[in-house]
Amino acid sequence: MFAKRRIYRALGLFFFGLGGLGIAVPLLPTVPLWILAALFFAQSAPELQQRIYDHPQFGNTVRQFVEHRVLSKKSKGFAMAGASAGTGVSLWVMQPPASVVWTVATIMAGVVLWLGTRPGPASREQSDSTGKETPTPHN
Repeated sequence: MFAKRRIYRALGLFFFGLGGLGIAVPLLPTVPLWILAALFFAQSAPELQQRIYDHPQFGNTVRQFVEHRVLSKKSKGFAMAGASAGTGVSLWVMQPPASVVWTVATIMAGVVLWLGTRPGPASREQSDSTGKETPTPHN
């Protein structure tokens, strides 16, 4: 059990550091890497997960995705544009064989489609059958 926590903490630190580089390096996505870091920290170091959540620029987006699996329209737009641009630039610079281009393009199309289908934050509250207030996702 202790070894598992250490591995999760190390992975969390790795993805957090890589995401931190993304703040300064174009096309290296900060939020997706910090989401991974937060998920690993949830299992190993909740205080570090909280530090990510407390970040003034990216914390709320990470928290919303980790806790509720929602992305704002703005976040989805940036993620889809960044993923597409990063893939396009990488393929253009590396000029791999056609089979690699098609494989990468197919995977990226799946990622962009998946991102586009994530619900947005709740815009209003709605009662469910138990009478509790539950968020209604929207895009």
